[in-house]
Amino acid sequence: MIASVASGIAGVIFFLASGKNVEGCVPVWMGFGSPCFATGTYWAILAVFAAIAILAIVANTVFREKAPQA
Repeated sequence: MIASVASGIAGVIFFLASGKNVEGCVPVWMGFGSPCFATGTYWAILAVFAAIAILAIVANTVFREKAPQA
């Protein structure tokens, strides 16, 4: 569950920290350096964050220990 929360928070921060699309480039503020991603790469990174969060939720559901029924 921690992985899904961490991935979700990272994705939201990445999305909110990104700037406007300028000439096919999405700048992402990361301190002094500001990397600029192509639009497709930017959305792919966000999709990876979402996929990790979803897979972590599914893994938690499948592999968690079930509480004994009373």
